[in-house]
Amino acid sequence: MLEAGDPDWSGGENPNFVMVYGNPAYNFIECYTIAEIERIEDRIDAMEHGDERDALEEIYSANVVNATVDDTGRIVLPAKLRERFGIGSEAALVASLNTFRIWDAEQYDAQKQVRAENLKSELPRNPLSLLGKEAQ
Repeated sequence: MLEAGDPDWSGGENPNFVMVYGNPAYNFIECYTIAEIERIEDRIDAMEHGDERDALEEIYSANVVNATVDDTGRIVLPAKLRERFGIGSEAALVASLNTFRIWDAEQYDAQKQVRAENLKSELPRNPLSLLGKEAQ
């Protein structure tokens, strides 16, 4: 829930979050709550200076957009992000535990079909078995 991850949120206000777009390997915008991006930034800050830290700072600090859910529950995507990720008239918002991703809907549907086929052969019959005995 975005509200729970926004330390400045109070009832009746719209929650804030962060759109991260700096990872060149992603075909989507990764969105984080304020609390989660702060945890990531703290971990980056604790790293030794060097190439790995520079890469993470580029992705998680330099290439982000602060965003707010509007009064109607919508998210406004800046034109530069729509263009960069080829997001047309429809977007797909996909939950991923502590984040969510924004895809172009057609790209996501195509990727989802390929991924589903791959998962059929990669996953055990009971996927929760990957979590260990306590999850079964």
